[in-house]
Amino acid sequence: MEPSVIDSGNAPAIVVADDHDLVRIGMCQLLRHWNPSVVVGEAADGPALERLLAQGSRWDLLLIDLAMPHFGGEAAVCSLMQRHPGIPILVVSGTGDAPTMARLLDAGVAGFLPKSLDGSLMLKAIELVLAGGRYIPTDVLRALPAGRSPVAESAPPVSLTDITPRQREILSLLLEGLPNKVIATRLQIAEATVKMHVTALLRAHGVQSRAELLVKLR
Repeated sequence: MEPSVIDSGNAPAIVVADDHDLVRIGMCQLLRHWNPSVVVGEAADGPALERLLAQGSRWDLLLIDLAMPHFGGEAAVCSLMQRHPGIPILVVSGTGDAPTMARLLDAGVAGFLPKSLDGSLMLKAIELVLAGGRYIPTDVLRALPAGRSPVAESAPPVSLTDITPRQREILSLLLEGLPNKVIATRLQIAEATVKMHVTALLRAHGVQSRAELLVKLR
């Protein structure tokens, strides 16, 4: 299957990579219902995902099924994180292999999305990761080896090198003193999306407010 972008616009931009048509199409519809301006890229296998990433689009999040044909599973995810360090990855899975999950968490994935997860919870997880956090469901935590206790559904500090191109764009507009509503209009994205990125930027700089952020940067 050739990669496809099923919407246009300027944000948020999310890739859904899964070989199960019903799952992939359902997730795309869920995202479009959540935010009509969302840009969604679809891929059903590894080569299609690579072609999609090679198009030059600026993606904010990758939702990836490890078991896609011609993908490479865990090793392929680690390779993607090395080649695209600014794009968080949520692993979408129908089953949980504890050792694999532990290794991927150590490698830096943004978390896991069980295919059985309720739609509203799935969207909350996506919002959390877009804001710079990490989502680890409770059942995934239970499956991890003894002694492993990553923080579930939390938002750890974000490295400045990990902020996305979209967040750099918003940061530039923040420095101009523009409010969220004006930034949203300028970039043709939802104001809620701007707020999520601002939250991630505050965390990345270790500050609590926009005013603190501007003082620190100036």
